[in-house]
Amino acid sequence: MMMVFFSQKTRFTFLSNRLNKLKKKSLISILFLLSFNLLSAQETNLDSTLDANKIAYNHIKVFETLLVQDNGGRIKPVNTVFAEYLRKISRKNTIVNQNSSQVILGMMNDPRLWSQVPMIKISHEKLKKLLDFKENRVPFKLFFDEEGDYVFKDEVPGKGILLTKMAKFWFKKTSHIIQNHISNEQLDIPQNIQEHCMLVTKTKVLPIEAIVRGHLAGSAWSTYESTGKINNMEMLKSYKKYDKFNEPMFTPSTKAEIGDKDENISIKQMQDIIGVELTDKVQRISIELFKFAYNFAKERGVIIADTKFEFGLDKNNNLILIDEIFTPDCSRFWLYKNNEINHNSFDKQFFRDYLT
Repeated sequence: MMMVFFSQKTRFTFLSNRLNKLKKKSLISILFLLSFNLLSAQETNLDSTLDANKIAYNHIKVFETLLVQDNGGRIKPVNTVFAEYLRKISRKNTIVNQNSSQVILGMMNDPRLWSQVPMIKISHEKLKKLLDFKENRVPFKLFFDEEGDYVFKDEVPGKGILLTKMAKFWFKKTSHIIQNHISNEQLDIPQNIQEHCMLVTKTKVLPIEAIVRGHLAGSAWSTYESTGKINNMEMLKSYKKYDKFNEPMFTPSTKAEIGDKDENISIKQMQDIIGVELTDKVQRISIELFKFAYNFAKERGVIIADTKFEFGLDKNNNLILIDEIFTPDCSRFWLYKNNEINHNSFDKQFFRDYLT
């Protein structure tokens, strides 16, 4: 939940060494709290334990001399940045009478202890009721398991089967546009799990996500609302939320490694990564796929607002459509009836809303 304060791309890699003098632990893994090994701790009086383990004043003073780069690229004192994040998470300036510097250094010193501290502010009454939270603030251990993964009790029965069926349907339906990775060989696995699986051809995956937008929604709308741009491109006309573009927009992003976050990139950046020829081909095919599916779905009462494609190269360097296509995991669906669109999405947006 906290930002990464430095990376190899900034001038502040020295921060790692200086923080290690305070405590020889990985700052990144601790700050993110996703990688915490949330081992169950014995019930204890948190306030007194936290007070007894409060970081010494001399360490705080050294820590607060550091400068860091925030998400916007601005240089700030480290305690200023942490104070901003603490207020975002807890809507408070202090936790158990400790300021932001004491809190983060306390996390570094004893992550398991701090995973029990009620510090995440739950503002939505419906969410509190849904999750049966009695208090206004809850600890991180309620959201993460011992492996550092999200804890969710609710499951969607048949989700994997449905997504697999949808992907197979669209792969077959669009095979006249581009070859896909579905293999014609029979799956040599038990019948009861075949519906969960696809046998595919191995490819070299392009490190690009080919995103096509037919309507202005999701993160594109958030960016446009605040900057007037989409993928750093100036718009030639003004738009409202959910407006349809005259032509589908191609807005690629990087395909990040596990644990990292995808980043929106320009066409020029995409060309630098995979080359001009491949970029042109991926863009053209992505638009063609989207237009075909958009018209097909609209005739049947569904609007595909936006979607994401992934591509790979086979052993002969042929471009292949891979992963999944036009499922709720990679697309935004709206119902369409009597020339009206219901913008309550059939996709992952409800789950994102659930998390926030």
